[in-house]
Amino acid sequence: MATKPFVPESRDSTYREAPLPPARSWFGTRPGEVWSDPDAVHFGSVGPDSGYAGRLVHLFGKRLETGRLSREDAIAAGTAMAERRAALSGRAPIAEDLEVAFLLAGLLEGAPGDWSLVSSKVEAALRGSAAEPATAEEVAAELPEDWMRSKPRDIRDRLGREGPEGIWAGVGRR
Repeated sequence: MATKPFVPESRDSTYREAPLPPARSWFGTRPGEVWSDPDAVHFGSVGPDSGYAGRLVHLFGKRLETGRLSREDAIAAGTAMAERRAALSGRAPIAEDLEVAFLLAGLLEGAPGDWSLVSSKVEAALRGSAAEPATAEEVAAELPEDWMRSKPRDIRDRLGREGPEGIWAGVGRR
């Protein structure tokens, strides 16, 4: 229930719009916040509202090409990668994070590059992501950070030039 200080004097009061400063990056520095714990496998990439990536998946509904991978595994893996990308920047996930994730996994319609050489490796690495989230989180942690921080346009250009082999070369060697 609104109280007197927050209720306008009259029904015709005008709203004054005050510009808001841009949001600051989030870092878990307050007591009780977990920023990093290598023993905590199921934490994934810690950041503010990481689960929001799951709410954005519907934006890519018809553009996902899962191949022999189940749709649930593709979504779980893409979400984990998007959460890591957002956490690297200290912010909540946005649609661009999912686009980058699906591009890096070759799951987005029209992903450039020759995926025939790494498709079986990608599928093996991401299979089971829906049933066991730690699988997707481990793969997301192994992807090269310079690829993860790139913009979708730059990733498309780089995939066209270099192919996906550079992304997946070191994944799954633990």
